Amino acid sequence: MAALLRRGALMVNPLHERCRYRPRSSPPGPPTASSRWSGGRGPRRQPWLYEETLAAAGCEVSETVVFGDHMAVFGRVVHVTSSPTIPLLYGMREFSTWVNSGATAVS
Repeated sequence: MAALLRRGALMVNPLHERCRYRPRSSPPGPPTASSRWSGGRGPRRQPWLYEETLAAAGCEVSETVVFGDHMAVFGRVVHVTSSPTIPLLYGMREFSTWVNSGATAVS
């Protein structure tokens, strides 16, 4: 958190379905030197997991809110890179992929 606040920037890295590393029961934590994540750094040196993600959103910190012993960090998107891959989803304590049922949208 200290590095994020010092830099004033963060990177959002949603994973794609072919991500090589999937935690079994919890969302991914931050990459470490010994982890299996591969990637680089964004424009302001934020972690950018480009081989594992379907997009990367570079954000400038716009606000922080402290509540109890937690801090919420909000950012304004300043740069987005994306690819046409299928997202890896996490919900109800499991990972899955988006399944296209072939249904059409009704407006």
